[in-house]
Amino acid sequence: MEAGKSVDAYGSQPGHVTQQNDGVQAYTQALMEGIETWVELPVDRWPKHWVGKYRRPVVLPRIALYGHPDSGGLWEMHCEKMLIAVGFIMPDPEGWPSVFFHPQLKLLLVVYVDDFKMSGPKESMSKGWELVGSRIDMDVATDIGRYLGCDHVQELQVKLTVHDPPFAYLFDKSLPDPAAKEAAAAERTQDFWEVDAPKGVYIRHHCQPRKGYYVPGEEIINACDLSNMRYTDFVQSTSEDDAVSEWDTYLDEAGGYAQGKRKPAMWVGGATYLFTKSCKDPKVAVASIKRHKNSAKKKPLELRVSGAWTNCSKTNPVCPSQ
Repeated sequence: MEAGKSVDAYGSQPGHVTQQNDGVQAYTQALMEGIETWVELPVDRWPKHWVGKYRRPVVLPRIALYGHPDSGGLWEMHCEKMLIAVGFIMPDPEGWPSVFFHPQLKLLLVVYVDDFKMSGPKESMSKGWELVGSRIDMDVATDIGRYLGCDHVQELQVKLTVHDPPFAYLFDKSLPDPAAKEAAAAERTQDFWEVDAPKGVYIRHHCQPRKGYYVPGEEIINACDLSNMRYTDFVQSTSEDDAVSEWDTYLDEAGGYAQGKRKPAMWVGGATYLFTKSCKDPKVAVASIKRHKNSAKKKPLELRVSGAWTNCSKTNPVCPSQ
């Protein structure tokens, strides 16, 4: 396929054309060589004096018949030999087999089994096919058409901008790849933090099913200077009787944790809002954040993060804002 495209490109140069042709019963143009092979002839191909004399006669084939495992290779060697005999060379027989170039006529030829495709100066094409046909039985050359299963249509005098070629994206990274599949929307599977530093609000979004209310670790409470106020928003509650949201405190007066705060059924989604001691009115802050989120529902979620965060657990007690 690469060789065929190179012929197309070479034939698109000023003053050049591209044509294709077929070898007539290509395999049978090569002599049978190699491992001795015997074949049976169909009865309708027997000489008359065989009839009634032989039952299943076999003969040695003189030509490379279609179906023999060596016929393709025998034809390839024969074709190469004939093309080299009329002046074609193989620039890179290892990397680009079956690709030929005629130095005098400036013709580029690629052979795929019995399909010949050649391009070069318009005035050299007739001479090129004449040379090929002098050693290989060929059909009549035609303009490019169906090749390797694809219909090729050539247009002349077409001017393209730098953005028109199908591979322009390789040279300009700002252009999209037309063959690229649309990326699937990323879905979070682990709980994550959102921080609104100006309002003094830390939001823990819950992606994992849970029963218990979220309680931050002592290190997070101290590092982020959190108050004891907690607002839990059950976005996807599993029970119609569950409250949609709830305000409470998760620390007692002595600063200890309020243990045992749980819901009767598993819930997923939602978020826990925690507030710094500098947040003067948590309810106003939550209302402001929700208004902002509602106005941006149709836009991609862009979390406003103050710095980076790591996994907030007792084994790695780092404040989300640090």
